[in-house]
Amino acid sequence: MDVVSDTNIFLAVALDESDKENIIQLTAETNAISPEIFPYKVGKALTAMVK
Repeated sequence: MDVVSDTNIFLAVALDESDKENIIQLTAETNAISPEIFPYKVGKALTAMVK
């Protein structure tokens, strides 16, 4: 099954947030897909975190 990956989900796993294990369990047997703009949204979110 394909799952559309959201920026928040990716960052929660990458930044070791409290929901990380739950997200991994729910998406373990899936293919994560994302729109072409995904890298820009991740960059924007990380930039906002630094400010």
